[in-house]
Amino acid sequence: MKHLNHRLAAVVLAAASCSCFGQGYPSKPVTIIVPFSVGTPQDILSRVAGKAMGERMGASIIVDNRAGASGSIGNGMVGKAAPDGYTLLMTSTSFIISKALNPTFTYEPLKQYSPIALLATGDMGFFVSADTPAQSFGEVLSLAKAKPGSLNYSSPGNGTPQHLAMELFKLESGINVQHIPYKDNTGSVNAVAAGQVNLLISPIVASMLGLAKAGKLRIVAVMNDERLPALPAVPTFKEAGFTGIDVHVWYGLLGPSGLPAPILSRLNTEINASIAQADVKDIFEKQSLRLIGGTPERLAGLMKSETDRWNRVVKEAGIKAE
Repeated sequence: MKHLNHRLAAVVLAAASCSCFGQGYPSKPVTIIVPFSVGTPQDILSRVAGKAMGERMGASIIVDNRAGASGSIGNGMVGKAAPDGYTLLMTSTSFIISKALNPTFTYEPLKQYSPIALLATGDMGFFVSADTPAQSFGEVLSLAKAKPGSLNYSSPGNGTPQHLAMELFKLESGINVQHIPYKDNTGSVNAVAAGQVNLLISPIVASMLGLAKAGKLRIVAVMNDERLPALPAVPTFKEAGFTGIDVHVWYGLLGPSGLPAPILSRLNTEINASIAQADVKDIFEKQSLRLIGGTPERLAGLMKSETDRWNRVVKEAGIKAE
């Protein structure tokens, strides 16, 4: 009985310690590291969602832009930070892709971080120049197969999500189209709109829909498993027989590995509530993003599947970092 009482006391003490851990958090400003420059989607989401979260938590949220080396500088800072909830990372698709392209980068996406929540995703579309003699997704495929190497596609640069998404499609479809990388997204899009390049995979944002409406581009397929309500006439890759190519850009909030459960739970609750606010939702939608939210496990699962996918594409397509 004496030993039982000692054991019971230990359990009660441990439970009390666990429940108290994180009480009073946050007691100082919380920093969200953005591994890209001011004005990027990651930066905008950090400032909008961070402001709302700070108001809910009664704390200052500081956004710290640490751009450079394909995001690895900012990523590494958070991966090495103390797991106390005061240093967080606003990450995106490139977090996984950059590591796949650069195995020597010191951060480890699946080991050094605590997933907090998936904030949003952006839909991707398959665009064709108005001058390309193919009016539909099926016709593009037929033309590419009939004349291998005769079509080309642009991207904002080697190793970008747009580049790897097309390389994934090439692996799944067996087509041969030539890559023409540009220095930025504007150059990549303008080349297709001007008829200098045939194809492009791009986030479906207002500017792209505007070019399509003006007749300078055609959107012939979306990379979702289901048709988009805003584009009900545009078929999906899945309808054409290509499963497993439901590619999106995505944005998530992470902390260092080992975040205590009470702090992780608090951050997850607050960021989910923050992105559900009408004013935050409005800004996300203006960025052509779909709000997601959910559990840490949801983001962890996405990161694992994305790691498997892009490691495979980089290896099988023989893509090298510039």
